[in-house]
Amino acid sequence: MMLRAARSLRISPAGLRGIVGHGLTATHVLDFAAAFGTFLEADGPVVVGRDPRVSSLMIREGVLGALLAAGHDTVDLG
Repeated sequence: MMLRAARSLRISPAGLRGIVGHGLTATHVLDFAAAFGTFLEADGPVVVGRDPRVSSLMIREGVLGALLAAGHDTVDLG
């Protein structure tokens, strides 16, 4: 079961893809967004958008939190 969940997470230069709770967890979101926040060099705000899926709220919270912790201002487009 764990191997199947691990295979359902895809990591690429375009981001993360996976089924929330089955391969894509809040920890993955936080780690990826924190790494992205560290990678950014510009001082301007980071714009964050999402789609209408219920899981987008969890992902949004993780991304915004990690970016803020990395010292970036954020703009949440919803």
